[in-house]
Amino acid sequence: MSVRDGREAAARGEWDEAYDLLMASEADGLAAPGDLALLGEVAYAAGHLDVAVEAWERVHALCAQAGDRVPAAGAAVRVAMHLLLDTALMAPVRGWLARADRLLAEEEETSAHAWLAVVRTYERMLTGDLQGARQWSERAVAVGSRWDAAACAVGRVAAARLRILDGDVEEGLALLDEAGGAA
Repeated sequence: MSVRDGREAAARGEWDEAYDLLMASEADGLAAPGDLALLGEVAYAAGHLDVAVEAWERVHALCAQAGDRVPAAGAAVRVAMHLLLDTALMAPVRGWLARADRLLAEEEETSAHAWLAVVRTYERMLTGDLQGARQWSERAVAVGSRWDAAACAVGRVAAARLRILDGDVEEGLALLDEAGGAA
């Protein structure tokens, strides 16, 4: 069994098989950030949140140690996103987002900035700060349109949901249709 076999299983969408293969490789010690990121993605898809979060935490640590700020920030955003979506534990979510903010503060715009804006949008929405959520969703759409189509699409969905929460259901549903068509 190898990481290559795990990659191939993941490419086929065989999440449980990929997870088993990567976990067997992990016993020998996955050390490369790319391999750990793959484990994080596969573990999440296979329903193993704890392993996914731990893998992304390790990616963050390795990249931060190497001075790779943008990948470290991207990993921090992934940790925050998984914690937000699956636990809604806001203190650790905000802690990871703060790490990402610090790492990205001096960096040129990237996909990590778009995903940071997406996660900030939902973090603000879940805490009742709809104005803050609107601002972050606009940033997710703007940055995502340049760097990451998926982040842009999720930002558009958030903007549509916010419009519905504002009481403009018709416009919000139209925006959802638009976002769905773009996705």
